Amino acid sequence: MSDPIEFILIIALLAYTLIRRSAGQPAQGRKLLVAPIVFIVIGLFVLSHNWSPLGLAVVIVSTLVSIAFGIARGFTIRLYEKDGIVWMKYTKVTIALWIANIVIKLAGAAIVASINPAAGSQESSGLFLRLGLGVLMEGIVVASRGVKTSSPLIWSRGKDGQSDRTSDFLNRRQQRRTNRTKRITSRRASRR
Repeated sequence: MSDPIEFILIIALLAYTLIRRSAGQPAQGRKLLVAPIVFIVIGLFVLSHNWSPLGLAVVIVSTLVSIAFGIARGFTIRLYEKDGIVWMKYTKVTIALWIANIVIKLAGAAIVASINPAAGSQESSGLFLRLGLGVLMEGIVVASRGVKTSSPLIWSRGKDGQSDRTSDFLNRRQQRRTNRTKRITSRRASRR
């Protein structure tokens, strides 16, 4: 995949994600956890295979920055109950973190390209990988926060009047959390 096409695809995906999640949408496990893995796989296929030491160092640092921003964004997303399920909505802070992440990436890429054009090209080949890892970390944080709520975190929305699909894994985690909370509350009540 050429860099301009990859860049346009990433911008389109980011714009779509920002618009949809800023309006609010159900927190769906499939979109939070599986969709980013697709980007990671694509990113692994388009990664440069000829690494300079500087190019490799920049990709590693940039990947760690993406992961850190993804975790931070996950904690800024507003979770709420609507229609009996967990919904999520990007906040102003979430969007500011996206913008900061993009600005840091662009500035870093420009600096690296000015120092070593080959390393700059290698760094840009990891865009899908870094996007996928950042969004996956965001999704993991949102899913882990979602199972701590009293509303179910669905796997995917039902289509054409069908009911929403759930995940046994997420349901078990939420049930364990609920049981643990009940035990703690019961212990505290018995101590009084």
